Amino acid sequence: MKAPLLLSAAGAFLLFTTVAEAAPAPQAVGAALAAAVGAEGTGTLTFGAATGTGDAVTLSDVKIVSPHGEETVTIPAIVLTGVADRQPGGYTAASLTFDKGSAIARGRTIAWATGAMSTVTIPTPAEMKTTTVLRPFSAMKLASIAITGKDFATPATIASVDTAFGDVVGDAPSSVHVHVANIQIPADAITNSLAGAVVGMLDYKSFTADLTVDTTYDAVAHTGELKALTLDIANVGKLTVAMKASGVSPDAIAAKAGAPATHTGVKLDSVSLRLDNAGVVERLLDMQAKMLGGSRDDVRQMVLNGALPFALSFVDNTAFRDKFTAATDAFLKDPHSFTITLAPAQPMAVGEVMRTALHKPGTLPDVLNAGVQANN
Repeated sequence: MKAPLLLSAAGAFLLFTTVAEAAPAPQAVGAALAAAVGAEGTGTLTFGAATGTGDAVTLSDVKIVSPHGEETVTIPAIVLTGVADRQPGGYTAASLTFDKGSAIARGRTIAWATGAMSTVTIPTPAEMKTTTVLRPFSAMKLASIAITGKDFATPATIASVDTAFGDVVGDAPSSVHVHVANIQIPADAITNSLAGAVVGMLDYKSFTADLTVDTTYDAVAHTGELKALTLDIANVGKLTVAMKASGVSPDAIAAKAGAPATHTGVKLDSVSLRLDNAGVVERLLDMQAKMLGGSRDDVRQMVLNGALPFALSFVDNTAFRDKFTAATDAFLKDPHSFTITLAPAQPMAVGEVMRTALHKPGTLPDVLNAGVQANN
């Protein structure tokens, strides 16, 4: 009976030592995170204590300070779960939470109630200093955010910020998604004097907005697409921008670092800009009518017969000028939506677009195959 007992004891000991060896060392994980943050020279991360249980690590009293101390991030505790060693060094973690943190910069404070990342990578300092593209996390969410400061008589708040990155293919993430939900901005937070004056004349007391950004990148075809950048502001309107481009290889662009934009090799495939009105157009018309002592129709006629012909005077194509004027007339009479599209017959180099705009601006609508629609 002694042999089985000895074998059992030996097996238990081996199991214990194997688990102990596999468990991450909390201090080492904290040091690796601090080294990764400091590798680029943009900040220094410190923490008070590092504790752990199994594959979970908690770093308490975390602080990140910029090189000159003008920006500071304070987090009571960072908690990593599912921590494991990685090759060629550093660690991975299934999740990282950083609740009840705050960041101070330029006299403003951003505080959040909850913060979490998924599929986290803590790289080595050497990796941070190379051009290798790493995905630090697959997704991140901040919730219950408040922005305060000397410029804010009333705090601005954000319900949540969600960010997600697709797998890195080649030298860039295959997709990026950002959604900022329920942004509440008081009118008195707009400190620019001209913008503040306009907001006051339009009689806006606050703004509620959502922002969404969706992009994709094909590392094989070297094409990038801004599927949608949408800013939706209640009682104002929704602006949606979409764009496709080719020749957007990060390597090609990096090789031209410091060179003019005309030399990057990026080509424009298409662009779409759409405004869906939710009240701002009527307020603008009423504001102008009040200043002129007239009506909305008086303002519309002023735009159609004065400002717009002057703005379009550089365009050579008479048919396009007429089409743009007709669309503007329809929109101002019944303001629902206004869309401008650019779709050149072949992808057009950004440099060529810029040279055309500089030397032959009147041909741009034809060269870019510009289109315009109202209330579509």
